This record gives sequence, structure tokens and C-alpha cells, in this order.
Amino acid sequence: MESQVDLQIPAKLVPVFATEGVRYRGAHGGRGSAKTRTFALMTAVRAYQAAEANISGVILCAREYMNSLEESSMEEVKQAIRSVPWLDDYFDIGEKYIRTKNRRVSYVFCGLRHNLDSIKSKARILVAWVDEAESVTRLLHGQ
Repeated sequence: MESQVDLQIPAKLVPVFATEGVRYRGAHGGRGSAKTRTFALMTAVRAYQAAEANISGVILCAREYMNSLEESSMEEVKQAIRSVPWLDDYFDIGEKYIRTKNRRVSYVFCGLRHNLDSIKSKARILVAWVDEAESVTRLLHGQ
């Protein structure tokens, strides 16, 4: 049985997530265009879908540089989850972690510049979201 929910996302970003069967999704725009919050929200939706389908894995949230969780997208993901009651009920959110309550899906936050090899060897990546990707160099794209 397929269920549907209504999510509040900017109209200009609906086609990014409504299109089925695409491997890469991206958006560009200025500050305040809700890109980060929308992508954070949609990672939570994908985590929910995977966990409900009995699929285990990780949601990888990356930036080119990240030296601490404070420099990551973790707070954006937490706020996005908390903004939707059914997602808030579904996730276990701690100071340094985010995971589904059934523990099938968890979030990993990392910097690409110094962790690329360890990321390449990580198993079960369900979704990889690169925030502020305009700063990710072509070198990283090619590896």
C-alpha cells in the first residue's frame, strides 16, 4: 500500500525531487532560497522510505571541508526533521547522531577533502548529499 504526505517545499524545488529514476539531483540559487533546508528534509524522507522498506544503510551528508559537527549540515537536518511531526516521531536525534528509531538508517557527516578514501570504502550509502557543492573542486568530482 502506498501512502502520500504533503511536504512544504519551495515550488521551484519540486521538480528536483518529483522526478523518478534519476541518479543525481541538484539545485542552485542565492542565499535564502531554501536549498539546504529542502535537501535536508528530503534526506530524512529518503531515510524514512528506506527504513520502512527494511533497507539498512547510511545517509551521507558532506561538504568539501568539515572539521567538526558544528561545521556540518547536522543542525539543518535536525531542524528539518523536527519541522515535520511524523518525521520527528520516526527519528532518534541526539547531540551527535541522527538515526531512525528502528536503527536501520543513520546519518554520517564528513568533509570530502580529507576523508575521500574512507568515504569510498563506506558500505551501504543510501543517499549522498553534498551541501555547498559549488566549493567542491573538480578534483573531488573526478575521484
